[in-house]
Amino acid sequence: MLAMLQGAEREVSFDTAPITTYSERRHHEPQICSVYIIDRSTTTEQAAGHTGGRCGHGGDFLFRWGNRQVYGRGTAADRKLFVQHDASWIPAGLPGAGDILVFNNGQGRPDGSYSTVDEIKPPLLASGCYALAADAAYGPDEPVWHYQAAQPESFYSDHLGSAQRLPNGNTLICSGVSGLIFQVTPAGQTVWKYQDELGGSGFSGRRMG
Repeated sequence: MLAMLQGAEREVSFDTAPITTYSERRHHEPQICSVYIIDRSTTTEQAAGHTGGRCGHGGDFLFRWGNRQVYGRGTAADRKLFVQHDASWIPAGLPGAGDILVFNNGQGRPDGSYSTVDEIKPPLLASGCYALAADAAYGPDEPVWHYQAAQPESFYSDHLGSAQRLPNGNTLICSGVSGLIFQVTPAGQTVWKYQDELGGSGFSGRRMG
């Protein structure tokens, strides 16, 4: 079963794991446009400080990616995310399990208006925490995989959108504004697509079951 979910845009999204992704964007300057990992195992008191929890950092971010400039470890040229949506873990048992998949809308991208889907592999340590060298930025420098249309500007949703990794290794993508859902292989070949006949936009498209 395939589901298209419609509704208001969400500014913050969480999953239910003890360590979880958090995605924030702003449509005015300064644009944060980052994916964060936070520790939800902390108590309220620990979350207000810098100690405690699974990784010992209290309420501090465990990982952040997409815009190094906002935490003083890069410039505007290092920015990777542009008004992104639907940052989520790839579940266990699927190709890329443990990576983060995000619909990168591309609004304000300096080299043109086009969307991509990016797969990020956070620098996970054996402890379950995340590597960060002193005075350095969080890696990786580039996504481990991404989808971009052969004609980049033919795939563009300036807001809304989603991506879901499938058991066969393909990725299901919803171009939210146009209501187009399509499936691509790891090589970027489109093998299936569906256009919402009502012409409405949808926040996300999901394979159910």
